[in-house]
Amino acid sequence: YSATAGHVAVTVTDRLGQPAALHAVRVEGPGSPPVRFITTNAEGCAFFAFLPPGSYTVSLGTNSPTTYIDQASGGPNPIKTVTVAAGGATAAALFAYDRQATLRVDPEPPLGAESTTAMAPPDMAYTLANTDLPSGTKIFAGNGEPREFTGLFPYPSGYGVWAGKCPAANPTLNGATGLQTFAAEPGEVTAGTLTTALVRLRVVDALGAPRSGRPATATMDVGDGCVETLALGSSNALGEIVVAMPYGPWQFRAGGPPENAVLTTASPLPVEIQVLSP
Repeated sequence: YSATAGHVAVTVTDRLGQPAALHAVRVEGPGSPPVRFITTNAEGCAFFAFLPPGSYTVSLGTNSPTTYIDQASGGPNPIKTVTVAAGGATAAALFAYDRQATLRVDPEPPLGAESTTAMAPPDMAYTLANTDLPSGTKIFAGNGEPREFTGLFPYPSGYGVWAGKCPAANPTLNGATGLQTFAAEPGEVTAGTLTTALVRLRVVDALGAPRSGRPATATMDVGDGCVETLALGSSNALGEIVVAMPYGPWQFRAGGPPENAVLTTASPLPVEIQVLSP
């Protein structure tokens, strides 16, 4: 006990809530020295005793800045601020901290589709969902396929994943009974196939003749504030573009008037869509 000082108690747990030992905890604030380090013990605890009153920053990650991830901040070097009061009071800082998980997904139409090798648009985004995420979902920009998602907290329940960044692309709103779930294991890579819709876009002129070399796009905009536009590539010699697509309502265009289609899990494989190109 001290009438003029207080304490900081830091607790670090893994993804299961179990104590996480041997993590370096950094505390910075008033007094001398201004920076103090203690490594968590077998109970995942680090205790900084008899600190001058004031504001302190508590941080992790100095011993493993790239391989661990914090649940709350989503980063490898979490920082929290606590206030130390005189009179022997103890300020607490809690961290859920574990080795980051990686997911690698390959978007493909379902088995039995006419073309299971159709490529997805390289700019197609992906949504990862877990109820413990701060907003419930996390969106990753498109970057070709297979798409790899790094820096994930390894939630024991894994992640539900869908193609597309908008809520309207959620498969459960388009005929699916649930999301595809991928495991998230600490320090490991989980790979799998992500089911998508399949579209054959036929680009034609005003007389119905095929147009080759015509770029096409697809846009999702249902008025909820989320808009996604995908570059589908250019039509081949037959005037066709065959592409793996997110589910949901889309507007297809190849320089002429748009064509609307809602892609669901019950849609034909492929969905045939014809668009006019001047």
